[in-house]
Amino acid sequence: MSNYKKTLDLYTESLLKLRQFESKHIDVFSKYNLIKESIENYQKILKELALDEKRDIENDTIKVKFSQPFKKWYDYQLVVKNSTPEELQIIMSEAVNVEIDRDKAEKLVKEEKLRPIVLQKAFKEEPMTSRVTIQQK
Repeated sequence: MSNYKKTLDLYTESLLKLRQFESKHIDVFSKYNLIKESIENYQKILKELALDEKRDIENDTIKVKFSQPFKKWYDYQLVVKNSTPEELQIIMSEAVNVEIDRDKAEKLVKEEKLRPIVLQKAFKEEPMTSRVTIQQK
């Protein structure tokens, strides 16, 4: 038996055992699920409040931490202005990455400001990180 088949069978067996256990103790699990749902709702509200207040919210037990992320980049115009011709040549050949905004380019095609062939000939795809989802039937 292949490794994935054995693992899938063991997973299925464990899942069925869990369902049987939950059905025997339905009263406990229904209360647990209500409490868990309540906690998730309060978490969502607390996150929204921290974002609105732009500060941490805390009591003796819980701390909701607010942090402001920043996008970091180098301003192209300032790099051009402050670099020597030699430095600019190195930057242009080794550090500049030009990418077309897909949504904006497709909008230009729809508005007939750009011929579709321009994008069709330039279209590229590259694989991204694969995702796996386990679903119960």
